[in-house]
Amino acid sequence: MKYRTEGDTHYLSWRIKDSSKNEIIGSGVEQVSAADLTHNQIEQYLASELSYKIAASNGIINTRLVNENNLAVFGNSCVVKAEINLANGLPLSEDEHCLERTLKIRPTDSDAMAALARVLISNTGDIPDIEKSERSLRLAHKAAILAPASDRVLFSLMQTHLIAGHIDLALRKGERGIALNPNNRELKSAVALAYFTNGNWGQAHQLLADDERRFKTLPVTGQLVLLLDALRRGNRQEAKLRADGLPVHANRIVGFHLATLTRTMPPSAKTGAGYP
Repeated sequence: MKYRTEGDTHYLSWRIKDSSKNEIIGSGVEQVSAADLTHNQIEQYLASELSYKIAASNGIINTRLVNENNLAVFGNSCVVKAEINLANGLPLSEDEHCLERTLKIRPTDSDAMAALARVLISNTGDIPDIEKSERSLRLAHKAAILAPASDRVLFSLMQTHLIAGHIDLALRKGERGIALNPNNRELKSAVALAYFTNGNWGQAHQLLADDERRFKTLPVTGQLVLLLDALRRGNRQEAKLRADGLPVHANRIVGFHLATLTRTMPPSAKTGAGYP
């Protein structure tokens, strides 16, 4: 990494090299204007930008790890691959088997438990599966005992409680996860969906607005929340633009979240949002 300033603008140039293959796998430049920002705020902004691109579930390093371990049958590669597929709304049947194998070999792997809990509820589709939902909740709670300060585990707890209809509890878990890791944009989007589900339209939008401004795009779940909010406000033009911006493979994740939304949204919230 190289850091430099030009006037009020601060730049952080970075490059990632795979030493084993002697090749560059990623590079870029992050920048921020120092106007009205403290030194700590500048550092936090640049660190947030860089951490998401490099270390997020679908960041450069994890994507590289997954691509180079297509034949992995257990372990961290399974967890990372599952999280990437969850974020992108891709099929998860192979991830479920991989995570099950991981837990047979490493029964106290909290990351695998948290990932499997999310995969199981996602794999239920539009039709609730009580058995899978209950097992997901058990897995998430067990993971929380093993790793109570993990934002990955709190993400899992939030989603399993949300699918079970425990909206207030889901929000508390999600908010704690964001406090632990404010750079987890997937979690932020999921919490925004939980806010939306609970009728907290303003909070849902506020949570996503800064990330959309800074990163220009949002995880699929975040895009869905803003699409639904545009529909709620009757702005069909904005809703169409947001729908057109969703990736072509997002149908599955959109369907899952819509099903979750329908099952958990309070009747009063549905009426207030203009839903039938």
